[in-house]
This record gives sequence, C-alpha cells and structure tokens, in this order.
Amino acid sequence: RHTMPVVQCLARWTWDDKYDTHCKRINTAIHTRNGGITLCSLWQCGCSCHEKHDHMHCCSDCGATTHGASKCP
Repeated sequence: RHTMPVVQCLARWTWDDKYDTHCKRINTAIHTRNGGITLCSLWQCGCSCHEKHDHMHCCSDCGATTHGASKCP
C-alpha cells in the first residue's frame, strides 16, 4: 500500500491495481472523479472530523462512507 499522506497521492488505481480510484487530487484537495465534490482530508487520514459535512465523508479510494482511504480494505 501507499504510505504517503492521502492528500499527496496521485494514484489512479486502488492499491491492488484492480479498480480506478474514486477520486483524484487537484492541487491540495481531493475531488470525486464523477462529480468534483471535494472530500474531507481529515476523514481520509482516519482523523476525527466534527464538521457537519457528511457528503464529504467517503473513501477517496473506493467511495464507501464507512471509512476513509487510510482504512480502506
């Protein structure tokens, strides 16, 4: 797996090279590929986020809302 911070990742494929990633990095932000929604970088890193922006809390790797990229199975 990649060990760099999620916001620095330019990977186009999941860690196992089986799927496209759900998001892409633009400058220092993470955006969904299909709609351009900016995701919460704290959520991606597995940190606590207390902001009320649940639409920004999905995994940048697979798109699941149960975890961020650092916890993606």
